[in-house]
Amino acid sequence: MPSPSVGIKIIVIEDDANYAEMIQGALTGIADEIIICETWEQAQLAFEKKPNVLWVDLAVPGTDPDSVAKRIAGVRQSDGELIIVVASGYLTPERRAQLGAAGVDFMDNKMNRVNPLQIASLIILGMLAAKRRGARTIGPYLDRALDFMHARFPESAISLT
Repeated sequence: MPSPSVGIKIIVIEDDANYAEMIQGALTGIADEIIICETWEQAQLAFEKKPNVLWVDLAVPGTDPDSVAKRIAGVRQSDGELIIVVASGYLTPERRAQLGAAGVDFMDNKMNRVNPLQIASLIILGMLAAKRRGARTIGPYLDRALDFMHARFPESAISLT
C-alpha cells in the first residue's frame, strides 16, 4: 500500500527534455509533485511552491558550473532543509569540492539512462545529509522514499533499522 501524500515537491532543473522525462518517470511514486524547469529563471518561479528537493544539472542554458555553484549556495542559505542533488557529466574532483562547499547534499555522474533505484537512493542519501544538518521534517519523506523503493524494487533490502 503506497504511503499517503506527504507533500514531497521536487524541482528538476534540466534542459535535456528526454533526460528530464526519464527523471520524472523515475520519481513518479516518490514525489507528490515534480516540476521540470529548463532554466534557473523558470525554477525561481517554482521555488514559490516550497520544494523539498532540488535536482540540478550543471549545464543548463545561461549558466556555467561556477554560476550554478553560486546559485546553489544562495538557495542553501535561504533554505537549510532543502535537499540538493546534482547530476552531471562534468563532476571533476575540483567541481565536487566546489559544489560540496556550496551546500550540495549528493552528487552523481549523469548517465545516458535513468535508473529509478539509483535516483531514489540519491534522494534518500540527500535526506540523510539534510538530517545531519539539523533538518526537522524528513521522517515522512524517508518513509515515503523507502515505501517507493520497496514497492518498485522488492528485492532491495534497504532499511533504516
